[in-house]
Amino acid sequence: MEKTIKCPSCGAEIRMDEAEYNQILSQVRNQEFAEAVAQREKELHTQMEAQIRADKVESAAKVKELELQLQTLKQTQKAELNSAIAEKNVELADLKKQANDAVVKEHQKVAQEIADLKAEVANLKLEAQKDANAAEKRLAEQKESFEKQIQMKEEQVQQYKDYKAKLGTKLLGEDLEQHCLNSYEMNVRPYLPNAEFGKDNDCAEGSKGDFIFRETEEGTEVTSIMFEMKNEADESKTKHKNADFFKKLDEDRKKKNCEFAVLVSMLEKDSELYNSGIVLAPGYEKMYVIRPQFFLSILAVLRQTGRNTIDCKKQLEKIQQQNVDVTNFETKMFEFANLFGKHCKNALKQREEAIKQLDNIITACNNAKEALRLEGVHYDNAEKNIQEKFTIRALTVGNPTMLKKFEDARTTAGSSPVE
Repeated sequence: MEKTIKCPSCGAEIRMDEAEYNQILSQVRNQEFAEAVAQREKELHTQMEAQIRADKVESAAKVKELELQLQTLKQTQKAELNSAIAEKNVELADLKKQANDAVVKEHQKVAQEIADLKAEVANLKLEAQKDANAAEKRLAEQKESFEKQIQMKEEQVQQYKDYKAKLGTKLLGEDLEQHCLNSYEMNVRPYLPNAEFGKDNDCAEGSKGDFIFRETEEGTEVTSIMFEMKNEADESKTKHKNADFFKKLDEDRKKKNCEFAVLVSMLEKDSELYNSGIVLAPGYEKMYVIRPQFFLSILAVLRQTGRNTIDCKKQLEKIQQQNVDVTNFETKMFEFANLFGKHCKNALKQREEAIKQLDNIITACNNAKEALRLEGVHYDNAEKNIQEKFTIRALTVGNPTMLKKFEDARTTAGSSPVE
């Protein structure tokens, strides 16, 4: 299909096919669109520049306005801040004054407390010095006493060593039990009248020791010791050790209620342990092993131990006696309470019986009272009847004969007629 284009200048017409026509038309349209777009861009650019200038002017005005407002706000805030600072300074001055007053008071209080503490410390130092002096004095006395005891013990040890050297060979042929008994009789018995030392002959429980020592004071046991003597000469075939007899001796001590157990032994004669003196039996409490020459020493040591605890024992016995007294008192009080309760129950029974009898008496009295009241009512009724009905008029009503006689009698006597 052909298209015709007319030239605007010369008026000539040009024929072309549809494709060429569309191409030319497209070029014309593109050029017009480009020109329109350029024109629009120019207009928009002009409008935008005008708008930007207007915005700049408006922004400058707003900036000036904001700067003015900011300046005003700064001046206001500065004035408020100065006022607040002034108030805070006044408050701070008051607080400083209060703090200074408080510090002065606290300083005075602390100074007073320090003075009191110094005085207390001085008193404590004085008391401590007194206590220290007393303690030093006691320590010096104890030291002197201990030194004397140590000297005595050393002398005894030296004597025992000398005695051992003299006695060692003799004891092999001498009975050890007799030796200990003789030592006790000669050196102990005259000075301990309240003590007993003798053979243990009680086999009731199947076993016994050799000797038992007991000492009492005012009925309180000071100490008690179970002794067992073992002489090396007694064991000719089998050589025993001291430890072989510990268990039996401990059982015998407990069975016979002894506080201590002592093995007087010549066994293991070459043992440095047992030759050193008084030895605590390994593994057993309150059991000692000694050589014969320490027999008197162990008695003295254990007696002193017992005497140190006798006050405790007496106090314990006193407490036990007090407990017994309290128990007896409670028993008697309970018996009294039971007996008193029985008497109270009997008294209550008698009281209830008496109350019943009184209730019966009260009932009888009330009945008698009611009967007397009724009797009075009857008397009142009788008196009323007499006053109302026991008259001439009442008696002669309906009886003309008696009325005629009473009138005649009154007329004769000069009285008034019967009313």
